Amino acid sequence: MIFDKQTLFSNDQAVTNSQASTSYIDLGAVRDIGVGEPIEVFAMMTATAQSAGSSTLVAAIETDTQSDFSTKVTLSQTPAIAKAALVQGYEFLKLKLPQGVQRYLRLSYTIGTADLTAGTIRAGLVLDRQAQASYASGLNASGF
Repeated sequence: MIFDKQTLFSNDQAVTNSQASTSYIDLGAVRDIGVGEPIEVFAMMTATAQSAGSSTLVAAIETDTQSDFSTKVTLSQTPAIAKAALVQGYEFLKLKLPQGVQRYLRLSYTIGTADLTAGTIRAGLVLDRQAQASYASGLNASGF
């Protein structure tokens, strides 16, 4: 998977409380890039989340016609993800960009129950996300 700095929402962003991604994408005009060639929204933990409590994370894809996101629309969001799952390398958002995209696009992170004391996120748009699954060897080639 290849990341492009211009399509990153968060580049190892420290997320310890509820906040928006450090970057947003300006498409230059109102257009729906969710139609046509599938573009994926991808987010992963680049450092394990830590907290004294039992924190949760919800990530949402937001769009708006204004850069201050004053009239934002949530296109999609994850369910609440428990802190125990938020380990380095965990991919918590991997979906095709939904239709309905306006001029500006960003992610928002909502921390529930208790603030985190550590944890960083890398998130952005990617064309071809690596989706190869590894499985334990179990091939039985006898009987041919």
